[in-house]
Amino acid sequence: MRKLLKSSGSNSLPAEAAAPAPMAAEATPPRPSARRSISDSSYGPQITQLKEQMEQVQLNAIQAQAEVVGQLQSALRQLETATSRLNDLEATLDDTSASPYLKTSTATGAVAVVGVVLYALKTWNSKPVSKLGYSKSLRHIHLLMGVGAIGGIGTVQLARNMEPGPEKKQCMDLHKISGVLMLAGICLRIVLRFRSIIPGRYPGLRPVQFLETLSHRGFYLLMLALPASGVAYSYCSGQSIPILGETKPEIEEEDGQIAEQAINIHKKLGQFLEYGWVPFHFLSMAYHYSKGRSVVKKITPFP
Repeated sequence: MRKLLKSSGSNSLPAEAAAPAPMAAEATPPRPSARRSISDSSYGPQITQLKEQMEQVQLNAIQAQAEVVGQLQSALRQLETATSRLNDLEATLDDTSASPYLKTSTATGAVAVVGVVLYALKTWNSKPVSKLGYSKSLRHIHLLMGVGAIGGIGTVQLARNMEPGPEKKQCMDLHKISGVLMLAGICLRIVLRFRSIIPGRYPGLRPVQFLETLSHRGFYLLMLALPASGVAYSYCSGQSIPILGETKPEIEEEDGQIAEQAINIHKKLGQFLEYGWVPFHFLSMAYHYSKGRSVVKKITPFP
């Protein structure tokens, strides 16, 4: 019996000693995991850098979108402006399509083109002139300047009798164009005169010869000062110079004074040309015709 108790006591002791083992394992703190937490301090700078890069990408995208939107708005504004101008042009054409002046202007332009073609053909088939007289080039420039002078006087006279409007503006535009051409023509005429032979003068009374010489030399000065003053007025007043297309970008107070002086000089010189020089020129021609001398034959490019 004692042996039995001893054997049972020796066997139960280890079981009791082994029983608390699970409790000891539960009290033991857990092992640290092999994976590191995302919020570990070693990944902090990288995460911050990635956030900054993402914010920069979003900012660049917003800026690019704003630029695209701005370009689209600018293109739309340009399209609206072009459409508005086109509509205005169509309205102007509709308003002027039935204008008799527009038809007259078109007919005049066609006649002018035909006249230029006929003049060129006549020049091509014309006979040579004497080497002792005026050269052909000087004769042509003399004739063209005469037509230009008459055209300049005629257009300004028409404009004076018109009410303000497109017709009057077109007359003044033609007047300005003829003035620029006359300025170029007189410069060319001066060059040709120095290169050409000048024939002898018709005999006559000394006072008449003196007046003719004075008139001839004064014509060069007049044809330089008259269109030059008109060009100065247009430029200093901010208007575009015909043919050249030059415009003064900024108008100052001094420019207004210069423009006023230039237009006053231009008007006075124009009145002198119209009521002084032209009548004297025709009277001089009539005087020589009365003496049996043909002034036209001496200077015409078509002998």
